[in-house]
Amino acid sequence: SFSYTVTTSGNDCAVATSTGIIAVNPDHTLSLSSGNDNQRICLGNAITDITYTFGEGATGANVEGLPDGIIATSSGTILIISGAPSVSGSFNYTVITEGNNCKGSTAPGVITIDPVHTISLSSGSADQTICINTSIQEIIYDIGGGATGASVSGLPGGVTGIYNSSTGEFTISGKPSVADIFEYTITTTGNDCGAATVTGTITILPDHTLSLSSGSNNQTICI
Repeated sequence: SFSYTVTTSGNDCAVATSTGIIAVNPDHTLSLSSGNDNQRICLGNAITDITYTFGEGATGANVEGLPDGIIATSSGTILIISGAPSVSGSFNYTVITEGNNCKGSTAPGVITIDPVHTISLSSGSADQTICINTSIQEIIYDIGGGATGASVSGLPGGVTGIYNSSTGEFTISGKPSVADIFEYTITTTGNDCGAATVTGTITILPDHTLSLSSGSNNQTICI
């Protein structure tokens, strides 16, 4: 604040004076002091702490637009954004100072949470026992979350796995051409948030066989 005095000038009589005070309040200040205000993480992981420093005319700060699971805590002149989000999506947040009536300060940021891969059996049985050269019951899995495709390994000859991007379904079907026990694994593909896998077993039984091993199956003898 500034104290001032006004003093008159003129004849030799007593001067007159008047005093006053001018208080100049500062604008708010706000700055990112550590961390990254534009983060991308996988659902279930914690963000790297984002720290802001506020001052001058600002006596506090709050945040709007944070996802569930992320919180902002303030102590002294420091505000920290931290936590592990419980929802996926892209969230634009804004840090807003509070304090005197002078110009406030804001700081934007973005937290993007990518979903993890999901895979679940929606139709058919993952474990089947059938006869050779007989079609299996279709096995259908729903692919979702951060997964945009899937691949399969371990299927018997004649059985294939195909992903349909329009329905998000992965279907195993076909007619096995060899008898044995086959353990297969489906693995999702997509974003970097970890593949999901499921396993199953297809047991193919051989057909019966019968063959003449000795003698003749067409004989003529005397009584």
